[in-house]
Amino acid sequence: MMKNNTESSAVPKVVKWMHEQLVVAHSDLAECKKIFSSVQEDLDVLNSTGPLFFARLHRLYWSSFIQTAGRLMDPAVSRGRDNISLARLVQDAKALPFHESITALKAEADGHWGPLKKIRDRIIAHSDYELMVTVPSGEHKAETASIERIYAIAGECTKL
Repeated sequence: MMKNNTESSAVPKVVKWMHEQLVVAHSDLAECKKIFSSVQEDLDVLNSTGPLFFARLHRLYWSSFIQTAGRLMDPAVSRGRDNISLARLVQDAKALPFHESITALKAEADGHWGPLKKIRDRIIAHSDYELMVTVPSGEHKAETASIERIYAIAGECTKL
């Protein structure tokens, strides 16, 4: 059986934890994509068999994906407490030869996180009155590609 590179005692605990979270996140996202395929016939079956159940399942999946991405994108420290995040990896890598690479990856992830952060902060974590009442729900949608790219960037960062 092949050993996972994160099993080495030389791998920092932050990287091990992030890797474990990403394995679960990728698995959940793949499962969601299988259930909610883009094939109209499959969607019609879901909508006809249990529309409320599948709508709720979809909402729960997306809240989880955005919260996971949010934890990855958190600052290294918030309210005086350390976070395990991409910012933490960048901070911890300051003296290492791949610091420039990990900083560039983090900057790319920041670009994908912007619209998702608004959803996390104003819809998932709080029910922002203005956003919930005045902005049509179609205008605050999360893009699967952004979630996938943030997860992929975090994976790349744990392999540097």
